[in-house]
Amino acid sequence: MAKDCQVGAPPRTNVHTVVINLDRDEARLAAVAGEFARHDMAFERFAAVDGLAVPELLRDYFFDGNGRPCATLTKGEVGCYASHMAVWRRIASGQQPATLICEDDIRLPDNFQEMLAAALAAAPPGWDVIRLSAPSKRTNWPIRQICDGHKLVHYSKIPPLLGAYLISQRGAAKLLRPGLRARPVDLDMARPWEIGLELYGIDPAPVYQPTRNASSIDSVEKRHYPRRATGFLGIRSRLFGRDRFRRYRHNVRTVGVWRAVMAEVHNLFRGRTPDSADTHSAAAIHRRKAAFEV
Repeated sequence: MAKDCQVGAPPRTNVHTVVINLDRDEARLAAVAGEFARHDMAFERFAAVDGLAVPELLRDYFFDGNGRPCATLTKGEVGCYASHMAVWRRIASGQQPATLICEDDIRLPDNFQEMLAAALAAAPPGWDVIRLSAPSKRTNWPIRQICDGHKLVHYSKIPPLLGAYLISQRGAAKLLRPGLRARPVDLDMARPWEIGLELYGIDPAPVYQPTRNASSIDSVEKRHYPRRATGFLGIRSRLFGRDRFRRYRHNVRTVGVWRAVMAEVHNLFRGRTPDSADTHSAAAIHRRKAAFEV
């Protein structure tokens, strides 16, 4: 039976919160400040990296030996990735067991404090990242109920975008592995098998990020290539992407052969498991969106 966040004294958390925001985006900052004020939550504003103005300590992640930026990333994607990475560096060298990282266009549910406390209490020992935004359109595997119908889950396919997520000190250190970055930050984080990242999510996603509010960091330059990976046949392909079988193997290790295979069948035909059927229905998505826009 799902726990109810509202039973008794509402649990609260004093988790350190960081909001990534460009200096020129004053309206976004005011809006997100209002969201946190509703919950009596303080946050630290982090000045986002604007395009290729990457701090010296992070340049080796995005520029080759000749000072050229990675050809597969736009200027905006470099700035977005570098912004998250700069926050990770501080977390990895700090003492906070958990940090909430948010972008500046999010909308928070009424029980957000309680949701954070429940998520942290439910997380298995050794967790690295807990995603709080971007609803998954694929099969999820529930680990445990937390509150108000929300579950801590493993993803069969991790959704894109990083509006809000919890990260541990160990998780931040893993994400700072050396090497030139060639994918946007959300796509790198969607491949946890590459660095042994213990990644979980909350389903339904409690934090809403309006799709019409495209990231202003990422909009510096129009993307000049498809996000879909090139497959074994040399074409852009959902079915034959190079990472697809790595994801299969990761899912098999996570939940076993049978559940992994059945998830792929459901995903292929856009089906949903009984556990997540209502979560992803058009009516359910509309209800969640309307609740945030009142």
